[in-house]
Amino acid sequence: MRNSFIVYTLGLSTIGFADQGSEFCCAPVPKEPTYCTCYVPQFYDHGIFVSVDFLYWYAHEDDLVFAEKGVFIPQSPDVSPAAVGGCAIVLPTLYLAPEKDKSFGMKWQPGVRASLGWNLPCDGWDLYAGWTWYHNEKKGSMLTTNQGLPILSGDNFLINPWVHPSMPANNGNDSGGGASNAFNEPNYLFSEISGKWNFHLQEMNLVLGRKFWLSPCFSMRPYAGLEGVITKTGFTTISTLSLSPVDDSVNQIFLAGVDRNFKDKFKNKFWGVGLLLGLESRWYLGCGFNLFGDFNLSLLEGRFKKSKTENYFEFVNGSPGVFLIIPTFRLFDFDHASAVSHRWGMQPIVDLELGVGYERQFCEGRYQLAMDLAWEQQYWYHLNRRNKYTNTYFSSGEQGAPPNPALLGTAYAATFQEAVSDLILGGLTIKVRFDF
Repeated sequence: MRNSFIVYTLGLSTIGFADQGSEFCCAPVPKEPTYCTCYVPQFYDHGIFVSVDFLYWYAHEDDLVFAEKGVFIPQSPDVSPAAVGGCAIVLPTLYLAPEKDKSFGMKWQPGVRASLGWNLPCDGWDLYAGWTWYHNEKKGSMLTTNQGLPILSGDNFLINPWVHPSMPANNGNDSGGGASNAFNEPNYLFSEISGKWNFHLQEMNLVLGRKFWLSPCFSMRPYAGLEGVITKTGFTTISTLSLSPVDDSVNQIFLAGVDRNFKDKFKNKFWGVGLLLGLESRWYLGCGFNLFGDFNLSLLEGRFKKSKTENYFEFVNGSPGVFLIIPTFRLFDFDHASAVSHRWGMQPIVDLELGVGYERQFCEGRYQLAMDLAWEQQYWYHLNRRNKYTNTYFSSGEQGAPPNPALLGTAYAATFQEAVSDLILGGLTIKVRFDF
């Protein structure tokens, strides 16, 4: 009997101590709110919550000009060093001056973000996993009206800054005059350039946070976690030029026609995993309404991949006045030349959000429905990188040495630079969350 009494007494003490610990750690029932007033609630019961965000965002990549319109204007009089009959010759030289460039504008497209979380049973902590999907695609084009030869003052043509400069320079088929361009039109000129850009994003995160009430109407929730992203960016330009042959026997002008089609295709891919830190703040206005601001920063370590594919075609339609040009032939066919490179690096992402929210509790605070309307912006620093060739030498004479006839029609890319661009995402975010 005595042993039974001791066991019974210890059991009651243990249960009592557990109850005290439970009350000390977790409040089972939240404080009932006062209607249309701010209050400091106790923590909700532990349970699951789900949220779904509708995203209506734009996506924009900086420094992505795909076409530039130029106009031919006369230079200052160019006096030839050679003299004919003791008199200098004034050459009618034209200069292609930049007039306007073309880049991709804004385009808004939808996306989705979904989260599944758990309000922990102790001290108001919450843990959730989220997934985001977003896609954006846009197109643009630029064209000129005058497309004839010979080129005159005031004529407009387009230049594509992404064309590989060493490819279309091999114009050695001339009429014996020693010119490096037998068709009397400068290299890299186009009548129409079209561009296409697309971006894919998948983002996953696992976040732990806690909400602190600093005053009856103000709370802050710091959070931290892990984040992983996969991005794919495509950028394509198609540059065309179509010039009819000129056969003017009266003025002795015989020019070959050109049908040119250049396609440059860039791809960028990135996947990375890293740390996420953030802070959310809310100002409660009463009647369930609040204003909120959210800031978070991610640093992801991952693998970058970039590639470029070139498809260049040019046909020449011969003119009967130029005896060395075949009536029709393919000047060059440069198909599916590609280059791929990889690197490891750190990708920083900054995310800002500002909006208005509404919360409503049910069943003594055991259930809650919340809705947020926000403006969100993300900044991805130096996400995409592309090689851009910047210079071409057609012969040694262009570098200060005497012209070498053996090198005419030969070209090579002298230098290149890595064009780096930032990505900007932003727009409306509509969130619906239910705690149960």
